[in-house]
Amino acid sequence: MNAEELLGIGISLSRAGESILFLQVSRDGRIKRLGDGTKAGPRHYVSGKGRPELFLAVREGLSAELLTKSGRLALPDPVGDEMVLSIRLTSAGKQQVLELQYGADSAPPPEDVQRFVSMAVTLTDDWYRANLGSK
Repeated sequence: MNAEELLGIGISLSRAGESILFLQVSRDGRIKRLGDGTKAGPRHYVSGKGRPELFLAVREGLSAELLTKSGRLALPDPVGDEMVLSIRLTSAGKQQVLELQYGADSAPPPEDVQRFVSMAVTLTDDWYRANLGSK
């Protein structure tokens, strides 16, 4: 998928079946977010309008490799709670999903995936915190 075609980027992370992060940014500035990806973090869902620049900044964090990866991958030897991380890229009429399953206490996802998810959360943190009170 070409980064310029993207209309939306979504990230979700669950731990033992419980959603601990949901993040969706759209080209038109819409943002949806729940949690921060940590077990003890907030579980409030916030939806609203942000700056379209946030979408562009998150999109910039997508490596060429992440733009081409899709499918399901179960990482070997999971230990601890089951973790499921999904990255969803949407363009006009197309959707690409990368899903990784692993254990909370075992090897984490690949470095480029971790870096992208961390960057997307960091970029939307101020918006999320500012809008928690208006949920």
